[in-house]
Amino acid sequence: MALACLATMYSPLVNLPQDTNTNVLMVFRWIHFLAGITWIGLLYFFNLVNVPFMKELDAQTKGKVIPNLMPKALWWFRMGSVVTVLAGIAYWMNIVSTDARNAQASGGMAIGSFFLIWTITWGVMYALLIPGKGILDKGPVLAVLYVIIVIASAHLYLKLNSHGWESNRLLAIGIGGHWLDDDAQRVGRNLAHPKAPYPMDQRQRRQRHSHARESEKHGQASLPGLASKRLAVDAPAVLHGSGQPLSYVREVIY
Repeated sequence: MALACLATMYSPLVNLPQDTNTNVLMVFRWIHFLAGITWIGLLYFFNLVNVPFMKELDAQTKGKVIPNLMPKALWWFRMGSVVTVLAGIAYWMNIVSTDARNAQASGGMAIGSFFLIWTITWGVMYALLIPGKGILDKGPVLAVLYVIIVIASAHLYLKLNSHGWESNRLLAIGIGGHWLDDDAQRVGRNLAHPKAPYPMDQRQRRQRHSHARESEKHGQASLPGLASKRLAVDAPAVLHGSGQPLSYVREVIY
């Protein structure tokens, strides 16, 4: 009796599933979960901590802090996003293949329609961010349009994948997980331009590029909303965050 109690006390309390696929899905879920925490945690750090903090620093202090802090933080931010996206897609595609195999069907429609619909959706939403469209530049109008576009895209995805063999988790991730496809686009841009010091809103980037082109036509570059003190420059200037040189800069307003 005593031996039986001791054996029960010291026996493993956690038993892993016996089939390989279940364990693989569990690993993907944990990787996706932990990488997502890293990614979103750093996003909150940038927006809630770093931006207000940098406003309180003078230029000399920023020159010491940014080179040491931002490369490390942005590396973890990018790698967190990469791992989150890849683990999430791998997890979902495993679900699709399992459901299709159990139903003796093809998962091509579920996967193909996912990337096609949400990539087009991302393109439309991205195009709406281009400034200079009058009422479409207003935030509330864009918010309503985004809701309509996402609902319509989700409905289309469900309509194309209603054969009966698709599980709820397949369809739920196919709708909610579309942000992975959007994030994959952002990840690609982040990896292509790893030296951008801060994440920049697409509207701000396009407005800055547009202003830069107008400034080049007049032989000077000015940064809107700042004081009108002029600083002569001899070398071509590069606008912060855009990575686009102004070849004919005469002076910079800062």
